[in-house]
Amino acid sequence: MIGFRSKVTTTDILRVLRDASTIKGNDDAFDPNDGTMRQYYITGAFKRVDGDGTVPEEELVGLEWTYFNALQHSDRPARTLHWALSKQPKFFVQLLSAVFVSKDEKDDVLPDDPAALETARAIAIQALHVLEDWTRVPGSDQGVIDGAALKAWVKEARRLCADAGRAEVGDLRIGRVLSAAPRNPSETWPPEPVRDVIELCRSRDLEEGFQHGLYNRRGVTVRLPTDGGELERKLAAQYRADALACFAWPRTQALLERVAEGYERDAAREDQDAEQRDWR
Repeated sequence: MIGFRSKVTTTDILRVLRDASTIKGNDDAFDPNDGTMRQYYITGAFKRVDGDGTVPEEELVGLEWTYFNALQHSDRPARTLHWALSKQPKFFVQLLSAVFVSKDEKDDVLPDDPAALETARAIAIQALHVLEDWTRVPGSDQGVIDGAALKAWVKEARRLCADAGRAEVGDLRIGRVLSAAPRNPSETWPPEPVRDVIELCRSRDLEEGFQHGLYNRRGVTVRLPTDGGELERKLAAQYRADALACFAWPRTQALLERVAEGYERDAAREDQDAEQRDWR
């Protein structure tokens, strides 16, 4: 494998990446996502390509899709792929359609050929991983959200989802990415453009997706056996304060209240578990 020294050009690196991504139909074919190409070399290749600055974004999206499994947990994530999702509603709906069935079942005809079926399955799994990993709010740039751009993206994405028979799951996924909006300590959260979208859409599915996104993004917690629900109570207080500040956005306020109530229930369960452990 190339060591990416100065003698290796960006053209050389792209040739390797492109060749690896186009080998098909051969049992000995190179799989860019297996152990034969270590994450170190893949991320190194993409960093060199980034440094060149001349590779079209469209090609980077394709390469990041091909090598997504290796990039996902690296120090050089598939950021161009995520950028494309946040800029192109059609791409978002394409990935969504690869994973989730349409309400109109006749629109989702599975291939009869076993090889084609396995390919479709692999694409669906990877599309789901990309959607799960996506946290860039549409319309955002360096943490600042353009409200008009966000509204336009959401409007078009919801239209396309409805046309594809995936309105409900589309709203759930839109809500999840909206919940990833960055928190600025000096400003009300969620940011005003996100609040405006929540009020405009009036979608319980979108709001449910927002809640799920918050809970899932929290990750694993660490606590002493006797700590109880102190962590959850702090989160509940935080979201109640957020809700209070969103009084002019009633649906957002109610949504944040539901989030706070959920954490309060979690706190009560943790308290009960801690009491039982202490009793034993």
